[in-house]
Amino acid sequence: MVRVPLIVLLASLPLTATALIVAVVSGPTTPLVWTLWALWGITAIGGACVYLIARKRSRI
Repeated sequence: MVRVPLIVLLASLPLTATALIVAVVSGPTTPLVWTLWALWGITAIGGACVYLIARKRSRI
């Protein structure tokens, strides 16, 4: 199982909170909400990839 550091999860919290607030205020299917969720996904996946690459390089 891949362990993702807490910093990666914390980095995506502001986008998650913003998306949830906008979803509650304007409805869950607005384009802004989808954009925020996409940014959250990119942040989380990108952060995990950077972490895994750095971890792999440190072993060499």
